[in-house]
Amino acid sequence: LGQCYSTELLEGLLGFCQRNELHYISDEVYGMSVFSDPEKEVTPTFTSILRLVTASELTPWVHMVYSLS
Repeated sequence: LGQCYSTELLEGLLGFCQRNELHYISDEVYGMSVFSDPEKEVTPTFTSILRLVTASELTPWVHMVYSLS
């Protein structure tokens, strides 16, 4: 099973990677396949890395993986 993370956590990870010159790889292959879980009170929401960075922040250190089938 996949996991959707909060916007705050994603922003923190992105900032950490940028400060330390680490590659940030965002796996968004199943990003549009989020379903509600009747056992959880809150349905997770998907946040793309493209919503969190500006064009100037899209450095060679930021990568997004996506696919169509």
